[in-house]
Amino acid sequence: MKEKQDRIEELEEALRESVKITAEREMLLMEQKMQIDASQNQIEELQSELEKSRNVTKEYTSKLASYVKQLDEKDSKLKRMNSERHKQMEEVFDMKQEALTSAISEKDANIALLEMTSTKKQRNMEEIDKLSREKDKLNIQLKELLMGNMIREPSRTPEPTRRADDKNTEQISPSSKDSSDQDTANTEQT
Repeated sequence: MKEKQDRIEELEEALRESVKITAEREMLLMEQKMQIDASQNQIEELQSELEKSRNVTKEYTSKLASYVKQLDEKDSKLKRMNSERHKQMEEVFDMKQEALTSAISEKDANIALLEMTSTKKQRNMEEIDKLSREKDKLNIQLKELLMGNMIREPSRTPEPTRRADDKNTEQISPSSKDSSDQDTANTEQT
């Protein structure tokens, strides 16, 4: 009977031990399940954040492409406007040069006409002097215009406007101006 009692106690002890081990394992499994659930939640949150980041990146990339396109368009427009401005400045320069050259030619023609008149009145001589001074001023203006354009655009050497009448282009250089003054002086002496 004692053996039976010992055996029962042994079995009860073994059962208690087994229940204890089972309870510990269940507790461990519960903790692991909770950790797995927490990890799963973290993974889902991270995936959600990653998706948001991808969307934001996609949006920024789209905006950046739009800004780059706008910048290219504005750059192209600026280049076109600069080109038009440059062309207009060249046209204005050419018109000024042409106007000055025409005015110089007109002064030369008036001087020649006055010199060709047979009467050498004091009034005619004063008019010739006045026209010569005006012509000299115009030559100076033309020279300044040409020099100013060379300073602005060193790569482009401005050519005087060529005409069929060579006399107009001769007025551009100072040496030809001096020679025309000498011609005037020679005509006055004869």
